[in-house]
Amino acid sequence: MMRLLTWPCALLLAVTFAAQSVHAQEETPLPLRRVLVVDSDTVQLGRPLGTLTRYIAYPGDTIVRFPPGTFEGSDGAMALLDPGGVVRRIGFLFGEQQNIDILLGSLYRNHGRSPRYANLPIPEGIRETWTWSDRETELAFTRFTPAQSRVSGILLVTNLKP
Repeated sequence: MMRLLTWPCALLLAVTFAAQSVHAQEETPLPLRRVLVVDSDTVQLGRPLGTLTRYIAYPGDTIVRFPPGTFEGSDGAMALLDPGGVVRRIGFLFGEQQNIDILLGSLYRNHGRSPRYANLPIPEGIRETWTWSDRETELAFTRFTPAQSRVSGILLVTNLKP
């Protein structure tokens, strides 16, 4: 009888340790990125735009849209500046052709499985937002179902430090 009890206990312990090992690997999130490279120059949260001010369409603009290119697999990128010209947010736009579920899976793998989640009905459908944050940065991904003005998702990386 003792042998019969020992085998299930050993199996239970082995499964428990294996599950804890896999869980520890999954729960190590990557740090939230605070930079974007545009035309071999760096846009960094909390710093002035620098030489990339050449993309400002009109003096005093606080939204700078960068020319089309590959930015994290997105269809477009922009920087949002405060009135002093310091980068407060970096944004990425994802068009209708993007697979948002794959993108969300990547965000979960990279930043952990416990973001804050919110949804809001809008006249055209629903808006869902997943938010990860650390002491300095907030990363928020918003999905629109259906797409709004051909945009199905927006990823905003925000500087939380004043």
